[in-house]
Amino acid sequence: MSRGAADRILPLLLGGMVISLLGFHYSPGRPVIYAMGSLATGITYGLSYPLMQAEAVRVTAPQSRTLVQIIFSLSYFLGLYFFPFAAGIVSVHLGYDTLTLLIAGLALLQTAIALLGYRMTRRNTASTVACNKG
Repeated sequence: MSRGAADRILPLLLGGMVISLLGFHYSPGRPVIYAMGSLATGITYGLSYPLMQAEAVRVTAPQSRTLVQIIFSLSYFLGLYFFPFAAGIVSVHLGYDTLTLLIAGLALLQTAIALLGYRMTRRNTASTVACNKG
């Protein structure tokens, strides 16, 4: 996959994840919506995670790529093991609705960061092309 394609696909996947997470908010008593949200979350997260890792490695200097992969993997495992604890605290004290909206909000923030990176990449590419023509 080309760099430009990955830059366009990642914000779309993360936006899809926000929509699927909001489906959980509206799914109590609606098993079809819950199943569709679960499927969409699995697909969007499953595809966006390797794209984020590849992008992190791509933009890193060659001598630091191993460290970036270690940090990326460490952050994944911290989320894997810390999230159930944090989600349990939020859901017990603030409720399931707050938890789903909080997760969707964090995914929306991640989408905004990805879009910002996409726009910056497009701007840098356009200025490089303009400089090469002149």
